[in-house]
Amino acid sequence: MKLSRFACLIITLFLVFPEALIAQVIEEVLVTAQKREQNLQDISLTISAFDEEDIKTFGFGQPGDIAAQSPGVYAKPTVGDQNPVFTIRGIGFNDFTPIQNPGAGIYVNQVIVPYHPMMSFQLLDLQRVEVLKGPQGTLYGRNSTAGAINFISRKPTRDLDVRANAGYSSYDTWEFEGAIGGGLTDTLAGRVAVSTYQRTGGYQTNRLSDDDEYGSKDRTSTRGMLSWEPSGNFEALIDIHAGFDKSDPVALEHLATVDAVTFTEPCAPVAAGMRAEGPCINYGGYFDPDDDPFSGDYSVIDGGVDNKAWGVSATLNWELDNGLTLTSVTGYDRYFRNQLQDIDASPFVFIDVTFNDKTWAFSQELRLTSDTPGNFNWLAGVFYSNDSVDANQLPDVTDLIGEVAVISNFQDSESVAVFGHFELELSELWQIIGGIRYTHEEKDWTGGSFAGVLGVNTQNTASVENDDVSGTIGLEYRPSDDWLLYGTFSKGFRSGGFPGGFAPVAAALEPFQEETVFSYEGGFKATLLEGAMQLNAAAYFYDWRDLQTQFTEARGGLISLFLTNAGDAEITGVEAELKWLPVEQLELRAGINWNDTEIDKSDDPRLQGKELANAPELTFNSFARYSFPAASYQAYIQMDASYTDDRFFTSDNTPVFFGDDYWLVNARVALRTQDDRWELAGWVKNLTDEEYRLEGFNQFGFSGDSYHYYGEPRTAGVSISYQY
Repeated sequence: MKLSRFACLIITLFLVFPEALIAQVIEEVLVTAQKREQNLQDISLTISAFDEEDIKTFGFGQPGDIAAQSPGVYAKPTVGDQNPVFTIRGIGFNDFTPIQNPGAGIYVNQVIVPYHPMMSFQLLDLQRVEVLKGPQGTLYGRNSTAGAINFISRKPTRDLDVRANAGYSSYDTWEFEGAIGGGLTDTLAGRVAVSTYQRTGGYQTNRLSDDDEYGSKDRTSTRGMLSWEPSGNFEALIDIHAGFDKSDPVALEHLATVDAVTFTEPCAPVAAGMRAEGPCINYGGYFDPDDDPFSGDYSVIDGGVDNKAWGVSATLNWELDNGLTLTSVTGYDRYFRNQLQDIDASPFVFIDVTFNDKTWAFSQELRLTSDTPGNFNWLAGVFYSNDSVDANQLPDVTDLIGEVAVISNFQDSESVAVFGHFELELSELWQIIGGIRYTHEEKDWTGGSFAGVLGVNTQNTASVENDDVSGTIGLEYRPSDDWLLYGTFSKGFRSGGFPGGFAPVAAALEPFQEETVFSYEGGFKATLLEGAMQLNAAAYFYDWRDLQTQFTEARGGLISLFLTNAGDAEITGVEAELKWLPVEQLELRAGINWNDTEIDKSDDPRLQGKELANAPELTFNSFARYSFPAASYQAYIQMDASYTDDRFFTSDNTPVFFGDDYWLVNARVALRTQDDRWELAGWVKNLTDEEYRLEGFNQFGFSGDSYHYYGEPRTAGVSISYQY
């Protein structure tokens, strides 16, 4: 059984430590998911939360890392190791183009991150991460169908706060994160943080250039914050941030798809779901001669990435009379991407794509929140956003047709929304919660594709306009302070848009329409064993209508990327998270999510009855940390593991674009001084050196080259940290 070892551990602990099962009390986990500080156990939402200790000890470095310890969350990169796409409980958006809003709302210090490429940032000086599952819209500025993920930075305080962490790990990797903050005047506090990740070696080999350290990393981020409190009822928080990435490209595993004898595509092994280099070739006769996913012959040698971002936000809080708080959140961000990726993963310049994007995004949120001792609390807000993307993809296909093609996209988007949320106590046992949202969104787009030798010159200018009313209603029952039972119904909405990929035929330029998710969820949150255990569980059913998805299709002898409303889908699932302190020195956690997904109604026979892409049926995560005194220090031994079931990467479930199930096991040991100021740690990630696919992309109908992308092999390192 996949989970038998964990079950044996639980039983053993019951037998060995029966006298201590109620000795410990789990500390409250305070979150701001509902725009006011609350105990996680008092909220009828499924939330995975990570504090600063979790972020450090799990080694979270980029947004997608949190998926390993969040049941039901799957994250995959889509351009090299960047441009992450999040799927929560099977709901996401299977597209990598730069003009698409994600299915999951990503927020940094309450400001929406509106596009996939902008999510490739470093996790810097964080206090907390909150992962909300299910449609969101009555609490947050931007509506989303999958959920919301909040990244919350440490705020400046008047007390001096100094933190530094330096580490060295496999492949000549150096990391550093440091922050310093404190009071500047009687009313002003500041904080500055910087993080850098430098990998001068690499785990990949480019045989073409005889480079066995292919794929270096050079990433740096910084953040400055000012907190101004001129009076006891007003605070202004200014956040200025920037990031730079000058890494080398990431290698992909080549997948030859043309029969070496008959030149049919896909060749028989690939059609059956197998990689067969040699019997299958590309149209240049190339095949990858080994089965090493980290070795190949890449025409892009180095210098593939030159991305940068900067932004500023201002959060103003006024505490008014009668327990009311007025909040203004203003955000402005710029993102520039110039990234070259060898998409064909061969020695030929068949599909070497440069992604060249310029993105700016402005958002403004105003909300009035009540937080009073009475039986009625509420929130009312308005939201406005305006953003623009000017993006060009330049596929260099010189060795195939002798030119550089162009895929152009210019999109301007505007969104206006009003939303509200309430919590009303009906009695000591019962509470009703609810919310409503009205959204108006407009998108104007001009785009198309040009490849003169192929006779491709497609252009379209179009607009979409969507109005929607969504919301939530739920009932909570609290038989005691330790139990919360709830049931909720929610409607989520995501507006329509436009395709952003290669479109040699006019049909591939048609807009897609809005999608809607109806969510039904029931669950409980329980505090057991006199506070030593927390067990939260939920069952859910999603009715996903007009789901938006991407798939590839050969039209006129050329590959074409289609974005379309595939039809309707159903998702049925259950989820549970456990936290337990069986003895003073031991902390245990576990999470599990099972869901069944199906496109149950589609006019396209290729999609009818198929599983949803990037939706593993089972995900599981576990964590154990044991601490004990060692001389004048405190020692920590930690292990965590995650399991991801097999899943398809494409909406039509093409067998070869499939990821097998895999386990990832990590370990960490640390020695801390008794005052917690100094820590020396050693760690190993992917302890068993598992080879696992994170992405696969279908390029049938062009050069005979498709690809898979694999996660990193085993890495190990040491770090030293200090805080004051």
